Amino acid sequence: MKHLFQFSLLTGLLFLQSVFAQSYTVKSVEIDQRLHVCLTQKWLNDSGLSPGGSYQPARGLSWIKRIQTHVYNQGYLFGRVSAIRGKVSADSQYIDLMIEGVSGIQSHVGHVHITSDSLRCQSYEQLMEIAQGDIYSQQRIEAGLNTLLALAADSGYIFARAEVKPPDIHSSRDAQKINLDINIHEGKPVVISRIIIRGNTQTRDFVVRRELSLREGQRFSRKYMTDIPKELLRTGLFKDVKTPEIARIDSGKYVLVVTLVEGNATSFDGVIGYIPQKNKSEKGYFTGLLNINFNNLFGTGRKFNVHWEKPDVLSENFVLNYTEPWLAGYPLDLSFNLERTVRDSTYLEWKGNIHGRYRFGRVLSAFAQIGRQVVLPDSLSSIRLRLARYQQINYQLGMVYDTRDYPLNPRRGIYFKNSYTFANKTNFGPGYLLRRDSIEKKENIEILKLRFDWYYELFRNQVTALKLTANQVKGNRLQLTDYIWFGGARSVRGYRENQFQGSVAAWVNLEYRFLIGHNSRLFLFNDWGIYRYADTGGNIVQAIPMGYGLGFKVDTALGNLGIAFGLGRGDSFSEAKIHFGIENRF
Repeated sequence: MKHLFQFSLLTGLLFLQSVFAQSYTVKSVEIDQRLHVCLTQKWLNDSGLSPGGSYQPARGLSWIKRIQTHVYNQGYLFGRVSAIRGKVSADSQYIDLMIEGVSGIQSHVGHVHITSDSLRCQSYEQLMEIAQGDIYSQQRIEAGLNTLLALAADSGYIFARAEVKPPDIHSSRDAQKINLDINIHEGKPVVISRIIIRGNTQTRDFVVRRELSLREGQRFSRKYMTDIPKELLRTGLFKDVKTPEIARIDSGKYVLVVTLVEGNATSFDGVIGYIPQKNKSEKGYFTGLLNINFNNLFGTGRKFNVHWEKPDVLSENFVLNYTEPWLAGYPLDLSFNLERTVRDSTYLEWKGNIHGRYRFGRVLSAFAQIGRQVVLPDSLSSIRLRLARYQQINYQLGMVYDTRDYPLNPRRGIYFKNSYTFANKTNFGPGYLLRRDSIEKKENIEILKLRFDWYYELFRNQVTALKLTANQVKGNRLQLTDYIWFGGARSVRGYRENQFQGSVAAWVNLEYRFLIGHNSRLFLFNDWGIYRYADTGGNIVQAIPMGYGLGFKVDTALGNLGIAFGLGRGDSFSEAKIHFGIENRF
């Protein structure tokens, strides 16, 4: 008899479980007349409880709680949802629902009174989202309190708390008002007495500290939680920076702990390109690029860079650069640069300059540069291309605005750079060319450059990148050596390196990126360019090159590997340009 009872009980429980676990298609939803004022069919449709939807009796209680919360947020504090009743069709596939309950009187906010211990009450009142006469919504009130506490945290009171006094309710026959009295207890402001840096095995402490906008003895604001990682990542010296932590020591003072992961101090960036054979007389050839960057000499943030590039068989570029950061303890970086360029065996160019950059806060900086340039064309180029030998003194001013979250592989932000260069050119030969072409010994050149990058994370780990670069050179007499050169891996892909040149040169890079790691991505690209110049006969030459393709950049055991496969306008698959690069930090 005992076993029979247990079996019957188990059978009944399984039957009830099957009934409640069963899912029905909603045929209709009826709302109690007493709930119509605060519960609309539109809200039910948006929430998913509508004809054609799915309903499980086992989830009835969760639906009641969800609807009850909505009723409260509409200001019906005494409203109640008593039950959701269902009538199942004969074929056990459909269900008719009835939501029962009562709304009561809607409540509105009476006066809003805010007091505080430290900050001005008016500052809080200006931010409070809910005001007198508004519907009394607990959800909006909680959002408003979070806003008030955020203001306190941004002012140094990161342990502030909000106290809401018991509701003061004034009821009439048709209306109900609730006065809102809020007291903000800020407590004492958090002052950072000491900053502790962890994880820097190579980089010295003072290098990290000088990049922080927070100093010891200052109040700690909530915004530093996000600012500090961004400030340190933008230096390029660190792979990761944790969210700062605040610790209270025995003396009652506060210390800030910044934990970071260092990047490797030296980077090697190599690129190999292959230009396929076009015809029997012109064979295919390799191009190359090499960058060696010492990004953190002796752990002090000093930089020394070596750049070598061979864009084609007859051209070559070699650059040396040294940067001294934070000169005399100010956010002033001073760089020295030396560059030698051989352009298609047409001319030899030497450049040397001194570059200074001063940073105004985290995202804005201004720079100035003075340099000397010497161009020496060979004798045949002087005759055929009418190239004069000259030296030029360049004076440049510019500014940079950078809000990218992580420059090496950004998800969001913009980068804007604008510069203006005024140059004094002195032509000194050959004499016959100066006389025959009536070339003045003294000339002036103006150069305007603009770059704008925009990054936006459209979906999770999917980033849209737009890059715009525009350049213009102006002067009484421009020659080949004055032009802007572009084309290739860093401008318009699908073409040879520095294939195009002009007094006006601009290009747009469009990319859709799939981020697969902190420094890794897959991407599709479409590049457009435009250039214009006047040839030796005075004729205007202009064109609009276009390239497209795909590529990837990924972390490997050897370093950061990048490959781009690009096609130019009208190219066949066999004419594609392939750029292979590897960046290794050691």
